[in-house]
Amino acid sequence: DQATASEYIIARGLVSDECYPYTKRHGGNASKCEKQCSPNATDRSWVPHRAKAGSLRWLVTERAIQQEIFARGPVVSCFAVYSDFQRAGDGRVYSHGENATTKGPMSDGHCIKVLGWGVQPANANSGTAATPYWLIANSWGSSWGVLGGYFRMVRGANEGDIEREAFSL
Repeated sequence: DQATASEYIIARGLVSDECYPYTKRHGGNASKCEKQCSPNATDRSWVPHRAKAGSLRWLVTERAIQQEIFARGPVVSCFAVYSDFQRAGDGRVYSHGENATTKGPMSDGHCIKVLGWGVQPANANSGTAATPYWLIANSWGSSWGVLGGYFRMVRGANEGDIEREAFSL
């Protein structure tokens, strides 16, 4: 969750994506905490960037998240995961709200990197309306889902609290 992630960043810091890429094995346990850069890293310096208490920017609206991504790059967010989340890997814009009767109980929480946003065009053949979405990097590796480790989640609906749990350094 937000508090745990921010406490970690303040206490230990984070290294660059170039040093330690954002990955995790799909369906496995979280990878162990490394003390050196990945063997194929473009940046081999293990220099954690710490945040001072109070220096994290909490982003609690869709507009604030968009402005932060535009000005400074990707942001971190956490959201509630439901049993139908595996469907997020199918390439469509994920929303458990559309499956409210079959979504089941919340199963976990998940933190991810929000890279940007877009709009899935309407499809007259299937009768679907245009759908605004967030473009997200999942931490389960490039073999997860049809988008190579990325997925789209409905934007503007605070899906699983994703728009109330975002922050950046």
